[in-house]
Amino acid sequence: MTLLLKAQANLMLCSVSRSSILADTTYTQDKLLVKGLHSAYVEPLRSFLFDTLTVQLEQNSSFQLSFTAYDDGSVAFNMLSVESSVFWGNDEYIIKQFNPDYTNGFTTYQVTAIQACYDISKIRQRQVKAGTLTYSVQDVLSFYLDGNSLGYTWRVIGSFDKQQITDLGGDSGKDMLDKIVATWPDAVFYPEKRIVRIYQHDAFAQDLGRRIDYLHDTPEIKLAYDSTNIVNQVLASGKTKESIDSDKTEYYFDPFIVQDDKSIQEWGLRPGDDVSDERFTDKDAMKAYALSQLTPEPTLSIEVTQSLDAIPKLGEIRRLENRKDGFVTSVEVVGFTHYPLNRKASTVVLNNRAKTILNYKSSQQKALNKALNDTKAQAKAAVNDAKKAFSARIIGTRVETAPVGLRAMADDDTLPLYTLKVAEDNEDFGLKKGDRFAVQTTASGVEGLDAKIAAGQVSYGLATPTSDGLMSATDKTKLDGIVDATQEQSGLMSPADKLKLDSLKQEPVASIDITDSSTGSIYKLTVSNGEIKLIGSGQ
Repeated sequence: MTLLLKAQANLMLCSVSRSSILADTTYTQDKLLVKGLHSAYVEPLRSFLFDTLTVQLEQNSSFQLSFTAYDDGSVAFNMLSVESSVFWGNDEYIIKQFNPDYTNGFTTYQVTAIQACYDISKIRQRQVKAGTLTYSVQDVLSFYLDGNSLGYTWRVIGSFDKQQITDLGGDSGKDMLDKIVATWPDAVFYPEKRIVRIYQHDAFAQDLGRRIDYLHDTPEIKLAYDSTNIVNQVLASGKTKESIDSDKTEYYFDPFIVQDDKSIQEWGLRPGDDVSDERFTDKDAMKAYALSQLTPEPTLSIEVTQSLDAIPKLGEIRRLENRKDGFVTSVEVVGFTHYPLNRKASTVVLNNRAKTILNYKSSQQKALNKALNDTKAQAKAAVNDAKKAFSARIIGTRVETAPVGLRAMADDDTLPLYTLKVAEDNEDFGLKKGDRFAVQTTASGVEGLDAKIAAGQVSYGLATPTSDGLMSATDKTKLDGIVDATQEQSGLMSPADKLKLDSLKQEPVASIDITDSSTGSIYKLTVSNGEIKLIGSGQ
């Protein structure tokens, strides 16, 4: 009984905990939550690799979340599957790609989920409003979404003109979005949770005063310039009239050519497919619409790697500066790849507006002009240097035609000698045309000098009693005959000098005899036990 009560208490506690999560329908900024397809509960997922969590968004095209989860046996992990909901960053995503991987007893799930409103193809409007009618954006959204059972709501931000649409309905919610973006080209689809939000572009884009500075805010800028899809001329036609003669088509106005003359002048004629729209009975309105369908400039897509870890903001207008190449323009964030839990830099895709392209072309022209000017300056400098080098050249006269005094020195053909003089006035040397001058160098810089000196040198051997050398043989005999002196025999000194030399006392001595210069008395100077004594000869 006790065990049963404990089990019931635990079950109630679990139910209360899950109910609180469910009641909150939790959207969080910093937690990854999972809700099973047929589950009423939301569970926090902790067993995923943080550095794999990725948010990718491309304006009017895609909005998805991806990550890798590993099996920790939790309820949240086991709730992961296709069509389950995942909540992150105050938004909801629906899992569409789910790839389990089983390796060495370890299970991982690779998950890719799309933002909930990109799953709006589940909505189906089977009714069709036949004919060409005038609609607002609100009218279209209301026709498809009012009363739906999937929790989708809608908002329109900004002002849109009404447009004509033929045979609205009979398709899905995704077709609804495609029709809105095609009919109102300045529409931006940027959903949140299950709210379908349609912005008029000017109400969506925001300039927050920030910039992207190459080599300061981003280490890399990639530009892709593509002229493949240029179209600057089309044949435009509007609504047709009902005619009794079925073989002949009548229009409210005759089909006519619409073209962008500036684009044709710049890129040449690039005709495109005919533009026909049954909404238009007015020629001027049709012309304005046809012009909006042209692509008069090459597309320029810009991609930067953002050093900051903050999430990029879609629609933000920033000043892009590449000071190195002189490219400065305003750009708009139209897509990004962001890693919320990783310090890895975000990749940001910027817009390709015509103004941006013109700024890029301007920077290219500036770079080309600079390169041409640099080339001209280098060529001019090279010509000046060549002229200066020619004027500063030196000329020489061979010794054979030089004065006799110089020619006499040239007794070796391997050492040609020249007298030098300048060909033109030389400011660097301080010489006038025809002035002669000598070249200063070191002994080691003269080829053949060592051999020349060696050939003129005289060498002497050692002298012996029988042959001359550094002295004569006679002097060598005399030198060898000199012997040391003794007290009895002369040598290098006399016997008397030898006697005096031998009588000299060597230090240290016991006493020193000193003569009084006044009286002639002789005194003896001694040292005993450190005491100096002077003793007279009579003492």
